Formats: sequence, structure tokens, C-alpha cells
Amino acid sequence: MITDLHILKSLHNVIKKYFPDIPIIDKDLQAIKRPAFYITDLTRKDSNISSEFFESTKAFNITYFGSDKQTGNIGLVKIKEYLSNIFLKPIKINIETEKQCKKLFYVEIDSIDINVNRQENYVSCDLIIIIQQRKINVPISEEPEIIVDYENNLDSETYNKETMDKLETETKIGGNYDSNIEN
Repeated sequence: MITDLHILKSLHNVIKKYFPDIPIIDKDLQAIKRPAFYITDLTRKDSNISSEFFESTKAFNITYFGSDKQTGNIGLVKIKEYLSNIFLKPIKINIETEKQCKKLFYVEIDSIDINVNRQENYVSCDLIIIIQQRKINVPISEEPEIIVDYENNLDSETYNKETMDKLETETKIGGNYDSNIEN
């Protein structure tokens, strides 16, 4: 079963993959060092389809905070286009449990809404994902630790947990993505 946490981790991994020099913050938004991304799990709505299946509508937000200096219209539009293109194809998620149980899922982004705020120098990307799944009765406390590998169909490189830990350790904090954008 794909949980909100699986998708949140996958979104985190895809941003790290395509924007390795821009940190993803998970802490207080008041103390962010720009440029940075912030990923939020917004809402979830579950509906019964049948006695054995349900449908989850999940909403996530990815916000790119431009540098302290004004990024400029072209830079923000490029970030908007990159985010749009990244999520056009399905996301491939490999889930491995401690017992070496492997499951492969393709998750389609059903709706993408991207807005640019030039005055506040940020790009906001809202994603809606609708998944139909079989009902299972597993309390969260009993669920084994799950490792999520993310792979986007744009290329074939897979990031496993060890690779992601290494990337997070080696990624420059406060890298300046804006300086790489051509006007």
C-alpha cells in the first residue's frame, strides 16, 4: 500500500535529484536560508469504492523560495517550467520491507497547479494524486520500516536509501541555483 509518507519521500527525492544544489528545508519557515525548497503534505481524502477498495485523494505543495536577491521573472518561470516537466510522467516507486518484500508502483500526478509570486520571489507547485488501493488493516505501529526508492521515467537512474543518505550528506547547503539560470 502506498502511504502519504511514501509519496512525500518520493517528492523529496525527485527534488534532490533534479535540484541537487538547492536544500530542502523541513524546519521553521521563519529561519529559511534562500534559495530553498519546502515540501508540504496538505490534505488527504479517503472514499470507499467497494468493500475491498478505497480511493485516496492526496494533495502536496512544493514551494521554491528564490534567493534573497530578486531572482527575476525569467528565473522564476524556468523553475516553474522545470517543476511542470518533472511531474508530467508517472513516478515509479519501489517499496521494500524488512522481509525483502518488493513492490513496484507507478504513481501518476493527476493535477499540477504552479503559481509564480514575483513580489515575494517564490514558486508554488500544488500536486494532486488520486490512488485506488485495496483496504488493509495494519496499525501504523506494526508496519515494518519501509525504504522508498524513487525513479522518474525521465531517466533510468534509481536512488536507493544509501545513495539518498550520501546525497543529503554531500549536498552543499545554501547552494546558489539562481546564479546558474541564464536570463
